[in-house]
Amino acid sequence: MQLTGKVIKGDGYGRELGFPTANIDPREHAEFLKDVELGIYAGFVTIQKTNETYRAGIVIGPRVESGLPKVEAHLIDFTGDLYGDMVTFHVRDFIRGFQEYSSESELRQAIENDIAHIKQLEVCLPES
Repeated sequence: MQLTGKVIKGDGYGRELGFPTANIDPREHAEFLKDVELGIYAGFVTIQKTNETYRAGIVIGPRVESGLPKVEAHLIDFTGDLYGDMVTFHVRDFIRGFQEYSSESELRQAIENDIAHIKQLEVCLPES
C-alpha cells in the first residue's frame, strides 16, 4: 500500500526519543485508515522532490481525537528537514502491534530492535 502526503509537524516525541519522524495528514487517507491494523510496519519512504528512497519504520496509530491514526515514518539513515515536502510511504510488512512500555529506555530499545529487524528484511524496493 502507498500513502502520499505533505510532511506536517507532529508532536516531536520521536525526535525527543532520538528517532525523528516524518508525519503526513491522516485525513488524506481516512477511508483506508479506518480499517487498517495499527502498529509498526517495515517499508520505504520516497521523497518526491529528490526521488530518493529510504528504508523506514512506518507507524500507523495510535488513534487521536479525530478517530484517525497518526501516520509517521522514521527514515533510516536520513538526516535533514522534510517539513512541507511531498513524500510517499510504501507500507510493506507488518512488524508488530503497539505495546505499552514502562520506561522511555524500554521504548527506545524496542525502536532500535524494530530498525534492526527492518534493515534485515528483504522487502521489495518501490518501482521507480
